[in-house]
Amino acid sequence: MNKIWYINQSGKNKGPFTSKEVLMFKEQGLIKSFTLCWKSGMSDWRPFFEIENQILPPPPVSELPPLPKAEGLPDIPVDDTADTEMVAEEDIHFTEIESVDEGEDSEYEEDDEDTEDTETAPEIMEYFPDDVPVDNRSFPLFSSIAGAIFCLVFLGATAIFFMGKAQKELIFKNVSLEVLKKLQSEVKTDKFFVNFGLDKSGEVVFAKTNLAADAIIDAKFERVNDGNLHKDEVSFHSSSISRKGNIKFDDFTFDKGSQLVQGKYKVKIQAVVNDPVELIKNLVTKTPKKYLFEDTVYLIPGTQKEYLEKIEKLKINKIMNEKKVYTELDQKLQTVDTVITSIALNYRLALGKSWGRHAGKEFEKRYAHYAGPLLQKMILDDYEQIVKKTKNKLHAQQSAEKLHKLSKEVSAWAAEMKSLLDKYAKLNSRKRKKLRAKMEVRRDQLKEHVLEIKKFMKAD
Repeated sequence: MNKIWYINQSGKNKGPFTSKEVLMFKEQGLIKSFTLCWKSGMSDWRPFFEIENQILPPPPVSELPPLPKAEGLPDIPVDDTADTEMVAEEDIHFTEIESVDEGEDSEYEEDDEDTEDTETAPEIMEYFPDDVPVDNRSFPLFSSIAGAIFCLVFLGATAIFFMGKAQKELIFKNVSLEVLKKLQSEVKTDKFFVNFGLDKSGEVVFAKTNLAADAIIDAKFERVNDGNLHKDEVSFHSSSISRKGNIKFDDFTFDKGSQLVQGKYKVKIQAVVNDPVELIKNLVTKTPKKYLFEDTVYLIPGTQKEYLEKIEKLKINKIMNEKKVYTELDQKLQTVDTVITSIALNYRLALGKSWGRHAGKEFEKRYAHYAGPLLQKMILDDYEQIVKKTKNKLHAQQSAEKLHKLSKEVSAWAAEMKSLLDKYAKLNSRKRKKLRAKMEVRRDQLKEHVLEIKKFMKAD
C-alpha cells in the first residue's frame, strides 16, 4: 500500500503514511477528528473527519476455495499472522514535508493554531524515530489542583472527626453569681439530669448536664402560671450542642407568645450522643445513646427564693389593687347617693316659692351649684381605666356600667322635676304636697338602685 498521507500534529508536518496507518492512529487515539491531513492532489489541508471516507481500510480477505487434492503434493505453509501483523517500527519513517511550498506550509500552520484545541492531540510516540523532536507530555494542571483539594478536605474531615474533644468549653456569660453556682453545682444522681439558668438579659438560657459526652440537645419549654402578672401563654423550643455537659440556648422558635418571659416552666429535653468515641463505648457497654429529661424548672436571672418572694408581693398588691378598684367604685356610688339626697332637699326648698316659674329657677340655681357638676363628672368619668386595674374585669365592668346608668337616671330625674315646676303658675299647699310626694317616690326608687349596686359589688 502506498504512503501518500501527511498529518500536521503540534504544528509539525509528519508523513508520509499509508491509509492503514492513518486509520490505525485514529483508532488508537493518536490523532483526533480535527487533526489536519493532506495528500497529493488535494488543494489544501483538511481535518480528518472530512477526508475519513477517502481513507479506505484494506479490503477484507475473502475465503479462498479449497485446493484440489492431489496425491504427492506437499502442504502449502500458511502464516495466519501475516495480514494482521502490525507494521514494524523500523519500517515506518517520519519525515518533514519538503515538497509542499513554504508559503502554503506557513499559511496552514497559522490556520492550525486558530482551529486546534488548547489541548493538542496526543503525539504518535511509539512510531517516532529517535531523531524526530517530540513535545514532552505533562500531567494536567486541573487534575493536580483537584487532587490537592481532595487531600485537604480529607485531612480536614479526619481532623474534625478525631479532634472533636479539642473544641472550646462553653462559658457561662452574663449570669448572676447565684445562677453560676447553680449551673456549676454537681448533681449527684445516676440518671440524666439538667440544671437551668437564665442570663441577666433574659434572652439566653444556659444549662448544665451530668452527661460528659458531646450531644445534640432538643428542648421544649412551656410556661406554667405561677401567679405572675404576665398572663400570656409562652411556649417555645430550641436546639443546641452540649460541650462537656454545658449547653447554651439562644435561638428560640415560639409556638405561643413572642418572647421569653422569666418564670416557671415545664421542660422536656432529649439528648443524642454525637461523640464518635462515646458512641463506640455505648455500643460496647450496651448503654443508650439517647437520653430524656422532664421536669418543672424556674428560668430566672436570680435566686428562686427572691423570685418567690417577689411573686408573693405581686399577689398581695393584686389584692390591694382589687380592693382599691372596688373602693373607688364604692366612693362614686356614695357620691351618687349623696347627690340624690341633695337634689331632693333643694327641690323642697324651691317649692317654698309662690310661683312655679320662680320655683323652677331656684331649683335650677341650686342644682347647678352642687349636684349638676358632680353628676356630669360621674357620667363622663373614664370607667375603662378603672376596670383595667382589676383582675375580675367582667365584674368590675358590670359594676361600673350600673353606676354610670344610675348617674344618668339621677340627672334625668332632676331635669324632669325642673320642667314640671315650670308648668305650674301659682303654687298652693295642695300643689306643693302633690309635687313633693311625686319627688319622694322617685327618690326612694333611686336609693333602692344604689343599694342594689352596692350589694352587686360586694358579691365578687
